[in-house]
Amino acid sequence: MPPLSELPNGPRREFVEEMFFYFRTAGRPTLREIDDAIRKYDLVGTASRETIRRVLQGTSVPSRWTTVEAILYGLCDLAGFKVHSDRWPDEMDSASCYDYVKRLWNDALDSDPNPPKIVDPWDQEPPF
Repeated sequence: MPPLSELPNGPRREFVEEMFFYFRTAGRPTLREIDDAIRKYDLVGTASRETIRRVLQGTSVPSRWTTVEAILYGLCDLAGFKVHSDRWPDEMDSASCYDYVKRLWNDALDSDPNPPKIVDPWDQEPPF
């Protein structure tokens, strides 16, 4: 999970924290394992390993729900969750994992006008 200095509190961080919850519960699988888990499902969208990495680092919030959906299915599969089960089973009227992540994703896209800057390692290089 990125530190607060890289990903400050707000809707984007809440979205990443939720995705990271499934990642941790799954035992911190490799990007290949997540990709393989996604491929088990017949989904409209998919996510590259690089996209998965950037979502978990908080440097990217995909603009298409189908991409987030694919990552969620893969992580839930590896974590032993059913995507459409209650996120908080002990609470009445709990949202499903699917619905909760979709709300956080929408909030992250709608409420974060200044996304974290992606660090370019070549930015500080002297001109040749």
